[in-house]
Amino acid sequence: MNAERLLANYEQIAEAPDGIGRLRRFILDLAVRGKLVPQDPNEEPAAELLKRIAAEKLRLAKAGEIGKEKPLPPVDEDADFAVPSSWRWTRLGIVTSYIQRGKSPKYATSDGALVVSQSVSNGAGSI
Repeated sequence: MNAERLLANYEQIAEAPDGIGRLRRFILDLAVRGKLVPQDPNEEPAAELLKRIAAEKLRLAKAGEIGKEKPLPPVDEDADFAVPSSWRWTRLGIVTSYIQRGKSPKYATSDGALVVSQSVSNGAGSI
């Protein structure tokens, strides 16, 4: 579906049972797959960002600002769908500062990289 076809059929989609919810899921699916907007080849590759995240987490752990983390196994690159070549599959715990398992945050983050465990759907891959 292209933008013109979506706009031409928006009224019909919006009035369908669960049409808005389905449209939201469709848009999210496109975003997760890197197909919502054209990919910019000049953007930093995800592999470089993951290296910077690892270095910053190491610095924060040495400074005592976050706890030392257990190493996570690598992600199987045989995923359900392909992502743009500059993207990388990774684990949520690698890109977040801390996954909170209690009621109040133990570690404050200024960048919002705090995930509350109750928000993560176990096994479903959704937050």
